[in-house]
Amino acid sequence: DLLARRRGEENRQAIDRLGEEAQELVRDQQQVAETVRRFPGPESDKRAEAFGRAMEQKSKVFEGLNDLERQLHEAARQLAATQPEVSRKLRGAGNRIREEELQEKVRQGAEMLRRGLNQLAQQREEGLRRALEQLEQQIGEARRNFNAQAGGQNPADSRMERALARAEDLRRRLEE
Repeated sequence: DLLARRRGEENRQAIDRLGEEAQELVRDQQQVAETVRRFPGPESDKRAEAFGRAMEQKSKVFEGLNDLERQLHEAARQLAATQPEVSRKLRGAGNRIREEELQEKVRQGAEMLRRGLNQLAQQREEGLRRALEQLEQQIGEARRNFNAQAGGQNPADSRMERALARAEDLRRRLEE
């Protein structure tokens, strides 16, 4: 029983880390979108510097997506036997990265900037930000499901978690 509790705590920590990494990706992508929104025109002498900064930020998002996808699938494999519903949700989040071609969208945004298609790049970056927020929400659902199945929350905590999730969803919709 001690081993099962320890494994459960390790799984909880792994899912928490996945959620934190997804949040960090959203923040990083928000920075990219802001950088692209303020991107200088083709005639500006600050364009090269801004382009370099944007590429560094985009590289961080690209690498983060690769890492997150790998970790989501690994966590899904580890939970498949004991938490099949959580495993399915995590696998779905990992598949979403691939199916929505999020890494390719990062590359496309960089190419648009390189070509001076700033407005198209802005649209691409905003779309990518929204997709990452949806991914973060999907991981949050898996986390809540894990906590409910593991009996890790009392009913008051569960109600609070749902209320916080609704408030976060409302905040995101207001920002769009």
